[in-house]
Amino acid sequence: MTVFRFGDFELHAATARLTHAGQPLTLPARHLEVLAALLAQAGQVVSKDALVEAAWRDVAVTDNSLEQAISSLRRALGSPGSGVSIETVPRQGYRFAGEVQRVTPRATDDALEALIAPHRAFVE
Repeated sequence: MTVFRFGDFELHAATARLTHAGQPLTLPARHLEVLAALLAQAGQVVSKDALVEAAWRDVAVTDNSLEQAISSLRRALGSPGSGVSIETVPRQGYRFAGEVQRVTPRATDDALEALIAPHRAFVE
């Protein structure tokens, strides 16, 4: 499970959970998938087709769906002076501008124990 940290935000990609200063933000799951795709390639242009594929997969959607997702994400991320933004690259796609850290959280001993308990019982 990857966690993206940028500015005061954290996106837990696997659970589609976005927080700002520890407070959860409510956004549609597809919008968070667009954000995750941008964060995974921060600083690089991600094509519109790649973003549509990441969020809508085999569902036929128009460019308007992606534009609405980008607009919603821009509102959630705040003002342009916040240090993070989604830039439009004409006729190419979008780019996430800002520093992004990828964090892979470690599972606790209790969580690992709960995961292997059924297997341990079978072996014993």
